[in-house]
Amino acid sequence: FQGVGNPDGGSSSLSLSDLNSGLKKDGLNTGVFLDYSLMLQNLPPPEIIPKAMATKVAAKPPPFTTVAPILTPEPPETTTAFSWSKYVAPDLDTASKFEIIAPDVVAEIGMSPTSNLKVVCTAQKAWGWTYIAISRYEGDSEYSLEFLGGVDKSDEWPFIPIDSRMSDFTLHRDADQVTFALETKYALCEDKGRYLCEVKVNRTFFSKTFNVDVKKRPEKPDLKFPEDVIEGQTIWLVTTWDAGNPVIGYIVHDIVNGFTGGWMISGRLPYAATSESTKAWYKDCAVMMENKYAVTPELSWNGTEIVAHILPKDNATVYERSIAERVKIDRKIMTVLHKNICGNKTSVRIAHPYRSDKYITCYTSGPAVSKCPSHHVFDEVTKICAMPGIS
Repeated sequence: FQGVGNPDGGSSSLSLSDLNSGLKKDGLNTGVFLDYSLMLQNLPPPEIIPKAMATKVAAKPPPFTTVAPILTPEPPETTTAFSWSKYVAPDLDTASKFEIIAPDVVAEIGMSPTSNLKVVCTAQKAWGWTYIAISRYEGDSEYSLEFLGGVDKSDEWPFIPIDSRMSDFTLHRDADQVTFALETKYALCEDKGRYLCEVKVNRTFFSKTFNVDVKKRPEKPDLKFPEDVIEGQTIWLVTTWDAGNPVIGYIVHDIVNGFTGGWMISGRLPYAATSESTKAWYKDCAVMMENKYAVTPELSWNGTEIVAHILPKDNATVYERSIAERVKIDRKIMTVLHKNICGNKTSVRIAHPYRSDKYITCYTSGPAVSKCPSHHVFDEVTKICAMPGIS
């Protein structure tokens, strides 16, 4: 558990000068200047996080409960070849090596000003080429392919399926080289996977596989616990977070208003957590995280406001920190009701002390809170939920 206030001991807000001065720290000082103002201009402003009275950092997850899918072996070669990257065209002089170049690609969703995806296939020293195409493997299958686009040398324009999102193409061809590229303005998680580049030279097909990875911006954490808690009742506080890809931080809970403790440290809300667990798993192109722990609220916790937000990981780059700052927060208020709110009453309904659209049913086993249907309020006379103004 962290102490009171910001765990880092101060504000984590970054300015543009901080970003540009952080080039060396991030290992980005390679002679190419990165314009962070351009990278951040389309991102929302940093979230304003209320001042914390106490902070609890979620436990780090163990190894993922769901293992990332392992790429299946590449399909067997159909032609004589030295390797997957270099091929010898059968009808050419062996001194001039035919080569397919299809680099791996990383697309970004919400992590940069653009979210485009461009895949490129180039055939060098391809004298006599007549066909080039790009396809995508469906799932882990070695034989099921989705055709994305191709070019026959006898045609003037590439053939692109009418329902393909990669409708933007680039074609460059000369005597001994051809380059074919497909592009979409908006990358999706489903674009992640293995792709296949095929080239036909002198009536023989050659191919090479390449990979597309997708990075995704993290989403807002989702904090959940019962809206109404009976004093002494043990409840779970559960926060689920779409952490995107790669994971740039971890879940933090701040107590920003209400009860934080008494004379006993063990009674303070951050320290009273028990049975804590954190797990992580893959979903599409993102990593999902769930942190939960049990608490047994006392009546003095009534009105406590809890904020779930994201703290950048220790080795996060300056740009990753700026992304983490812009992840929206989730905040909820805990309502704790007196365990003897029913008194000696049983088998009756009474009004909720704070909400007109709720009521409490008194059972012999204890009180239970229920909510009226939408646009209804609890009538203390008739003891039923009704539309306002209708008796």
